[in-house]
Amino acid sequence: MDLAFLNNLRKISDEDDRLVTITLLIDITSNLISDRNNHRYHTLPICYIREMFQKYTGAMQCLHTIGFKQINDDYVFDQSVSDKQLQEIVKLLENELDPKPIDKCEEVKCNSLDLGISDNDRSSNSLISFDNFHVSSHFDKLIPFVSILKRVQSYEDINLQHYIRSKIIPLEDFNRRISKKMKSTDINKRDLLLLELLRWFKEEFFTWFDRANCDYCKKPMDFAEYIQPTREEREYGDAHRVELYRCSTCSSEYRFPRFNAPIKLLETRSGRCGEAANLFACLCRSLSFLTRYIYDPSDHVWTEVYSESEQRWLHCDSCENLCDSPLVYEKGWKKELTFCIAFAKDHIGDVTWRYVTNFRQIIQRRNINEKNFARTIHQINRKIQSQLNQEEKIKIISNQIKDIVSMLNEEKSAKESELHGRQSGSLGWKLSRGETDQQDDVINGYVYSITNEECEKGSIQIEYNSVADKYLRNGIEEIKKDGWIDRVYSCSNIQRKIEKDWKMVYLCREHLHTNGILSWTIQLKPEEEKFYQFHHISIQCPSKAFDQYTQIICQLQIDDKQIIDLSQNLSSNSLFEYSLDNKLDSLTNIRLTFKVTLNCSNDNNDNNAWQKGQLFRQSTDQVSNADQSHHLRIHATIRKRN
Repeated sequence: MDLAFLNNLRKISDEDDRLVTITLLIDITSNLISDRNNHRYHTLPICYIREMFQKYTGAMQCLHTIGFKQINDDYVFDQSVSDKQLQEIVKLLENELDPKPIDKCEEVKCNSLDLGISDNDRSSNSLISFDNFHVSSHFDKLIPFVSILKRVQSYEDINLQHYIRSKIIPLEDFNRRISKKMKSTDINKRDLLLLELLRWFKEEFFTWFDRANCDYCKKPMDFAEYIQPTREEREYGDAHRVELYRCSTCSSEYRFPRFNAPIKLLETRSGRCGEAANLFACLCRSLSFLTRYIYDPSDHVWTEVYSESEQRWLHCDSCENLCDSPLVYEKGWKKELTFCIAFAKDHIGDVTWRYVTNFRQIIQRRNINEKNFARTIHQINRKIQSQLNQEEKIKIISNQIKDIVSMLNEEKSAKESELHGRQSGSLGWKLSRGETDQQDDVINGYVYSITNEECEKGSIQIEYNSVADKYLRNGIEEIKKDGWIDRVYSCSNIQRKIEKDWKMVYLCREHLHTNGILSWTIQLKPEEEKFYQFHHISIQCPSKAFDQYTQIICQLQIDDKQIIDLSQNLSSNSLFEYSLDNKLDSLTNIRLTFKVTLNCSNDNNDNNAWQKGQLFRQSTDQVSNADQSHHLRIHATIRKRN
């Protein structure tokens, strides 16, 4: 869909005329959506068009985008235009009903300055054309240098960057969240902005596409073949191929164009790693981050962003919401990398060394003439930088020197975040690519140690609120660092899931694992063991299984010896009661662990089975603290020993 009409509508000088024109366009489109079969809405007389719209280019462009074409003395609606496209047009037009667009831009500009975003970048003036540039055929087959360079340079469109800042990225929300975080962290503000952009992109903005679902049969379709894109998909979306999916039951088909144009991706907001990395890099440039698009010929792409505070390039994978975890592909996904090529607006570089532990071994695996490859990259850089001034060239060289120093000095021990398999995509898709791990256990090791005051009082109560993602101890909020994982003793393959469409939040299994486990532990301090023991424990653990294949198993472990299976009492919202009578001499009743296991026997047949077992499911709209029925609550009483 061509969005040029939006800019032209904004050029209407008379504010009243602009608002009236947009309102009429919304009415025309809304009528088609609400009563599509009413032919009265399919035709607009040419006299009406001339009077109301013809003097404004943007209005005529919008009518064409809606689907109206002139036939004789009327404008007739093309019924092949989908309801989805019409709904998107209405949404775009409604966003333009702002009586003071200039004030809004000034407000965004103010927020941009607060976040270190420059609005005076004119780097597009120094970009060059690669239309007649040729790369050695051997290396061009290996790395599509020219096509990626053109894509990266498209991010430098000043109008596109301003549109993203003013209409796409919620800078006010970002600024508010970052300001709160700065009170409890020493991380640089720009780095916090990058982390917030990653989170928002993964959780709220972009949708992963595995395969299409049949609207009629309500089941996943099968991939059929690649087909050629339409003229519109090529010209406006830069699509080179289209995936065709077909339903095995009713034979209905679904086309999924693999778009590359950022303006089109801002509209669709869906795809796989190619679309995600492309769009995320474009968003980063709009926020004035120095950005590199990283191409891996073994079928993955991601982004690097330069941190001014760290004085180095940070690995960013928008599909995984990962930052500064470059070894994740080799260690977590088990990929055998050969090339990781960085593409920026003013240079390219081979940065494979950053993503592997043994670069010399990788060079042997590449089986190319390394000198010729380095010479090719140098020639391309000379072409890219031919119109840069000396100061810009020196800055690029300075960053390259820092890269080399980093390569020589960087430790290659994997961090915890780099040991996980791929999170994005369905289990079957990840298994087919060999990008998943077999175990994903985290031993956080947090133990609630009973204080002297709690011993004297005779009780401790622990609560977890999934909406606020915070813990309370005896009604007092605890310091929040990483949310739900802060106070767990151990967890395995568990995630906090936020459903933006249904406005719900809960804990559930991660996508690619058959079991999810988490536990909480409370324990008396050594100096209190002789005088006190646990007497009774009450546990509220709200849970919900959405089919008969899902199991939610709750257990209580006393000390490190006796394990008790707790049967669910559905009428009391999964409330468990247990008295510790200390009849067994081997039990000292000084340590209690509550453990929950989520599993399902239908993972192979249901791509959504991972979320069919849910803990602490709660509406994100909940603002009152009065209703605590969806909280985890562990209440233990303590008594003196006889």
